[in-house]
Amino acid sequence: GIICRELTEQEKAFLKTKDYKAITTESARDGIALIVNPSNHDTLLSFEKVISILKGEIKTWNQINNNSKSGKIQLVFDHAMSSTFRFISEKTNIPVVSAENIYAAGDNQKVIEYVSKNKGALGFIGSNWVSDKDDSTAMSFIKQVNIVGISPAKGTKGEGEFLQPYQAYIAQKIYPFTRTIYTVCTEPRAGLATGFAAFLAGNKGQRIYLKSGLVPAKMPIRLIRVSK
Repeated sequence: GIICRELTEQEKAFLKTKDYKAITTESARDGIALIVNPSNHDTLLSFEKVISILKGEIKTWNQINNNSKSGKIQLVFDHAMSSTFRFISEKTNIPVVSAENIYAAGDNQKVIEYVSKNKGALGFIGSNWVSDKDDSTAMSFIKQVNIVGISPAKGTKGEGEFLQPYQAYIAQKIYPFTRTIYTVCTEPRAGLATGFAAFLAGNKGQRIYLKSGLVPAKMPIRLIRVSK
């Protein structure tokens, strides 16, 4: 299987009772992009402010910017049981998001559509929707919203910079909402599943991840600085 987290100790123990041994491999990385309505110009948020929003301590956009006319903040996820929602909860150490207005749109595309039509919305989507320039559908949707730059937590690398979920920042793990994608194989002996896991970790598999807007774990990423 391909999952966005490592197996828990309980899951490992369960597999052990079934005489399965899980082999977990880091295969790629991606991030969670935060998006806002195009009329909302508050596109720079610190990691700490995102936590305050999720806790419900910051409820309106004018608590961030006195001149804002975007009204109440409405958090928009794909759905409440998704890997995106779980990751944000674990990353911010908030077991229960307590914001008053949480909307489950259904999927990443619908999150973008909802945010594009609601000025107070703050959406959470996979970063491949931001970076996959070969997907004309994704690019047409992402033009309808603004992408938020996030400043890393105090005391961490990149503090003070506002970073968007570009592949270079995800590769370096300095974008605050970077997550790891794992391949988990429980096949008792080498077979089709083991071969597929090996393919994903190999050159061709890693290039597929890269082409999909994700960051391959086993391939070097070129970081190019352009100077005028």
